[in-house]
Amino acid sequence: MRSSQRGIALLITLFFIISITLAVGIGLKQVNEARDEIEKENFMIQSSVILDDVLKILKKMSKEYDVKNDANGEGFYTFLEESAFIPFESSGVKSSIEISSARSKLNVNAIADVNRTSTKEALESYFEGRMIGLEYVDMLFDVIRGKRGEQDYKTNIVYEKPLLFKESNNYISSYENLKEINEFYKLSYHNNKIDKINFKNLFYFSDDSNYSLDLNCISSGAKDVIWASDVVYVEDETQNEEMLEQTTLCNVDFCASLSKKEKKELETKYNATCIPQRNINVVVEVVQHKQRAKIMFEYNMDSKKGSNFVYEL
Repeated sequence: MRSSQRGIALLITLFFIISITLAVGIGLKQVNEARDEIEKENFMIQSSVILDDVLKILKKMSKEYDVKNDANGEGFYTFLEESAFIPFESSGVKSSIEISSARSKLNVNAIADVNRTSTKEALESYFEGRMIGLEYVDMLFDVIRGKRGEQDYKTNIVYEKPLLFKESNNYISSYENLKEINEFYKLSYHNNKIDKINFKNLFYFSDDSNYSLDLNCISSGAKDVIWASDVVYVEDETQNEEMLEQTTLCNVDFCASLSKKEKKELETKYNATCIPQRNINVVVEVVQHKQRAKIMFEYNMDSKKGSNFVYEL
């Protein structure tokens, strides 16, 4: 059964890679024929074409993916592993697509969930054990909760970084948001210990109130928080930030090692589950000459829809 699931997953992966390469190549060829567009506008159109092609192929692939025959998610996890990074080049435009589980890390916005406080408490313990004050978690809490009464803020970040706050539906939406908060914490408390934390292996950014951590794909960072194990610090502070991202390999064997009691406790405290979460984190990067565009979004294999789009130009 496992070999059959893996075979199906590999076929889906092969179809995905071929489709991406052909679709993007054709799309870019058509765009490059529009010579009357200035270079910057042309680059924006090219990025849009690539994103549109990726979404169409993901939707087609989702329709062909048979969830019933992949109940334990092994086929889905194999697809994630085989499609982790896809580079290609066409018509002078270099592009790449990175695909990973969108449920392998702790949702930083769960800190403000008043009905489930375990994530906040675990992070307070995690950071305190690494000589990072509780004020840091308070800052995250303030930003996630957004604008409210004058007496309801735990820190002064609302006054110093007002652009991080909205009237409603406030949440930390990206790593860039988090970096701004981290820098403010460092300046406010003269504490650089925060630079030792591998946040890219720890946090995910979602406003989904039903976010469930997939224990089959749980990152080492999330494990460090939940099981209070020692973290491996990045000793070289000059190291390229892109190297801080650790590959998370999904493995159904981890859930098989947990008892029913452990699974129940993890679900109650952290909304963590062994049920496969078929949410994909997609990063599309487009480079042409000195121009670069990075588009990040989440794709739900069940609803066949994209969400949480973040653009960096």
